[in-house]
Amino acid sequence: MHGMQLFRDSQTPPYDGDVLLFRAGVHPEDAPKPEDWRPYLGGTLECVELDCDHFGMSDPEPMRRIGEELARCLA
Repeated sequence: MHGMQLFRDSQTPPYDGDVLLFRAGVHPEDAPKPEDWRPYLGGTLECVELDCDHFGMSDPEPMRRIGEELARCLA
């Protein structure tokens, strides 16, 4: 809880590049929306929604999907 408050109070400088965002699709209301990142980005934003909640993003199936998407972007 304290860490999240520090994060929310911090000033994030803009990133002048493209971003590939992985977002938990289960209970997405618990996390920022993809468009919330736009003020901090100078490039494009691609969002991949995973079939899990935030805590499940490191489970085998979401990690497989993340790996596939990263391989696609790097190819």
